[in-house]
Amino acid sequence: MKVLVAYYSLSGYTESLAKAIVAALSGTPDAGGSLSSDFGTELLEVVPAKPYSYFSAGVKGVTQAMAGTIVELAGQPPADEGFEALVVLSPTWGWMSSPPIRSFVAALPDGAGRPAVVGVTHAGGPIGSFDRLAGLVEERGYRVLERLSVFCYDRAAISAAAELTAAALRAETG
Repeated sequence: MKVLVAYYSLSGYTESLAKAIVAALSGTPDAGGSLSSDFGTELLEVVPAKPYSYFSAGVKGVTQAMAGTIVELAGQPPADEGFEALVVLSPTWGWMSSPPIRSFVAALPDGAGRPAVVGVTHAGGPIGSFDRLAGLVEERGYRVLERLSVFCYDRAAISAAAELTAAALRAETG
């Protein structure tokens, strides 16, 4: 199964989660020490055309997130045939997913029931941002298997979320 792991990260925490998920999907060593996996993964950093600084994220980005603003992205959305499952990860800004991820989701091809996992990183208060992100992904036709809420300073939580994602997607492959 080809899995697209898409993320936006300003501080690096969401990127850490994305990379941990890719590692978890890469497989586990068998008795001979070689990796086996039913997944091909593509890691995609979602980049806004106008990058945020910490200041502009706190002032403008949070307002945009709360208003549901769609921002211009630097790259093209993924091709419809490019993946069979989707993982979408965002930092929490103003109890919402970040504008770059909202914009990415809005540009996704129709999911046609493909499986997805959504996740948000936060510093202590996601207050439903993962549910709102899941709703956006479901509106595009994807079937959300897991909703992750990850405290960004907790390395164990990042690892656990990566394993939960891998387990949910492995269950899809039988």
